[in-house]
Amino acid sequence: ALEYYLTNKVKNIVPAKFPDHHYVSKSDLENIKKIFNPIVSGNKIILTTDKDSMRLKTPAQSEI
Repeated sequence: ALEYYLTNKVKNIVPAKFPDHHYVSKSDLENIKKIFNPIVSGNKIILTTDKDSMRLKTPAQSEI
């Protein structure tokens, strides 16, 4: 799927996989942050689906 498609287009992929309908907790976001922040690149992104991005926009998540 997407990860396979990106394999030849990007230098590094660090997947964080969650089951469908997973509530993204503050702890989940902290773990993602621990992985993301040390990556040394000016072109790093966090890629998610539109549906999952809505789960990241709650007030509790915006503190992170």
